[in-house]
Amino acid sequence: MSTSIEKTSIVALAGIFIAVISLFWGGGNKKNNSAPVHIEKVVSPSTGELNSKALMNLDSGRSFFAKSDFVRAISEYRRAVEIEPDYIDERTGLFLGDEIKDVIKKTIFELTGEEKKTPADKIIRQGLKDAYYLRRRFGRGCE
Repeated sequence: MSTSIEKTSIVALAGIFIAVISLFWGGGNKKNNSAPVHIEKVVSPSTGELNSKALMNLDSGRSFFAKSDFVRAISEYRRAVEIEPDYIDERTGLFLGDEIKDVIKKTIFELTGEEKKTPADKIIRQGLKDAYYLRRRFGRGCE
């Protein structure tokens, strides 16, 4: 049996570990001109747990977006939001709304242009579905 203090200590240590790794991992790449995005809290306010899978999806989405692979980027952002809905809840410390809204806008713009060139491409249509899904989630719409 573990106490709540032990659980809190484990979560705090995991957060420190992720912060240290991200400093060393992201600090050596001088070719990337984009500023790193830092999450204030790595613990979900709703569950009180560390969501490493959501963070991995978020990092993958950022990487694909930087490479202009919009379909894969928006897919990863969608997975991250499905795992950790606090990324789009402005009342939490995990809110990444501005970043995600920018990704949605750019993805819809780019994929709409691609869809006009190749309207039968199912991959582009799936990317647009993911982007529109995330846009609805911000509007609190039904699915």
